[in-house]
Amino acid sequence: MDIPRGGARTAPFPVLTGQGPSSNILPLKVLKKNEENVSAEQPKTEENARVPRPHEDQGRPRSHQEQTAQGQETRLCRMNERLTPLERIRKKKDFAGLYRDGSRYRGRYFNLVYRSNPLDHSRLAVVVSRKVGSAVERNRVKRRVRDLFRRNKGLLSEPTDLIVVARREIVDLKMSELRDGYFQALDSIRKRRASS
Repeated sequence: MDIPRGGARTAPFPVLTGQGPSSNILPLKVLKKNEENVSAEQPKTEENARVPRPHEDQGRPRSHQEQTAQGQETRLCRMNERLTPLERIRKKKDFAGLYRDGSRYRGRYFNLVYRSNPLDHSRLAVVVSRKVGSAVERNRVKRRVRDLFRRNKGLLSEPTDLIVVARREIVDLKMSELRDGYFQALDSIRKRRASS
């Protein structure tokens, strides 16, 4: 074996001839025979293999008409026991307008600021200051008041914006006592509206 001038020894490369029993390449006859056994067709899938169920999410609306129809359906279903983002007062101008022009109800556990709105649904905001209690207590108060609002939307005779301002005494209340106070406040609002 010859050694090149650089001093490195190179291994000889095998020659692939395809002849003889120890060859590296399969004869052409064997390849053709194996190709005959492989199907070139793709497996067929059933067209309606998966049928969507009626409660399944159908995705985004395809057109403006579908979107309008969905909006009308949500308006019709608005009197359910959910508290949607549309039923919350969040904007600063809405708070300012309510505090400026709204009527007031002073209760033992909370105060209400309320006013009729031009929408087709009532809205709520709950204000709980740090004077009321710790973060855990404040969040529990908010959850309870929102729960009362969403479960009793039908008690408001017309669409109303409500701000519930919690007082310190609300923290130690049982849910039944808070419910009674809330119903009493709504009843007082209804009577004032009827008399005016």
